[in-house]
Amino acid sequence: MEVLFNFIVTLIRSLLKRQDEAPKPIEKPPEKPAPPIPEPIPAPMPKEPGDLPWMKFAKSQLGVKEPDPAIKKYHEAARFNADFNESWCSSFVCWCFEQCGIESVRDPGAREWLEWGEVLDAPIYGCVVVYWRGEKKGWKGHVHFYTGEDQKYNFGLGGNQGDAVRVALYPKAQVLGYRWPKGFPKP
Repeated sequence: MEVLFNFIVTLIRSLLKRQDEAPKPIEKPPEKPAPPIPEPIPAPMPKEPGDLPWMKFAKSQLGVKEPDPAIKKYHEAARFNADFNESWCSSFVCWCFEQCGIESVRDPGAREWLEWGEVLDAPIYGCVVVYWRGEKKGWKGHVHFYTGEDQKYNFGLGGNQGDAVRVALYPKAQVLGYRWPKGFPKP
């Protein structure tokens, strides 16, 4: 009987001891953050002798990034009253052409460039490249100046590429067209 009594006392003491310990909260496994949206991969900037006038203006803006007030002047060239919170790739291309006296599309829509200038069958340095974004038949797009390529990507200097003016790679599979200013000699 004494053995049973000792067992019960030991059991009660262990239960009371456990009550004094604060229960450990159940830990949730850490939430995995959403994968980051990949940034365009920077590409080398080619050195071109006797550079095209609009490319000189484009290169002069390298490094401009949101929220620089220069973006507002790009939008003004596109006849668009906005700031850096709106897409500005087309506005940047408009500004570059307007600075050297070549009439642009004067519109903030990237796909508007498909109706401008003359069609090129293949890209040449400094031409305008128009891409689709989202859906090929949708309204979203991107536009920049062609500076080179590899097997899968075009290199292009443009605005709103990772929220900055820089050279970036964009997939050739998303090209809608290549355009050149009417009447301007090709290199």
